[in-house]
Amino acid sequence: MMSRNAAKMGAVPFVLSALVFASSLGGCVSITSPVVAGKDTYMIGLGAHGGFSSDADLLAQTIQSAGTFCTAQHRMVEVITTSSNGTQGWTPQSNQVLFRCVAL
Repeated sequence: MMSRNAAKMGAVPFVLSALVFASSLGGCVSITSPVVAGKDTYMIGLGAHGGFSSDADLLAQTIQSAGTFCTAQHRMVEVITTSSNGTQGWTPQSNQVLFRCVAL
């Protein structure tokens, strides 16, 4: 018969494995600060490593950050162009948004 301590010790690797797996689902996402890319034009980018966020979710996060930047200037974001690369859950994902802040 297995002692209670031995049974508890057998659960430790399982719990650790579950925690590692759960944390890998979230991944690591970083968004740059907007940079000037021309007259009244800005660029912002996002990089995601690991995790299973869709390109659309990541692009929405980037556009939301651009919107926050414009709102601080009492303006609204106008997206000019976007680009994305990488594969969800397979390779690092990134996107870039070119935008301007326009009057409300």
